[in-house]
Amino acid sequence: MQGREVVSKIVKAGAAQYASQTPRSLDTLGERTYFEYDVQLTDGQHASGLVSISRNAEGRVAALHIAFSPLDAVLSIAAGVRERLASECDPGLFLQGESA
Repeated sequence: MQGREVVSKIVKAGAAQYASQTPRSLDTLGERTYFEYDVQLTDGQHASGLVSISRNAEGRVAALHIAFSPLDAVLSIAAGVRERLASECDPGLFLQGESA
């Protein structure tokens, strides 16, 4: 996904599924920041997340990488994002249970 607005919509759609979020660590190495956290999803599942944010020379976000585990929670998040953004994004962009 590219474009600040599109990425922001997807991140917000994913975060809307968090019942709670607990930070584990926040570290910076050079131009990259890492944020690790645990979440409980609104459907009761637990997930671990890792965000990597790369910044350019001006300090603006140049790349954003987000990873989750375990797989069942990933599929739940993907389904929720797909539902929330169905009218704005191609549903085929999102991982589905039978595809995993």
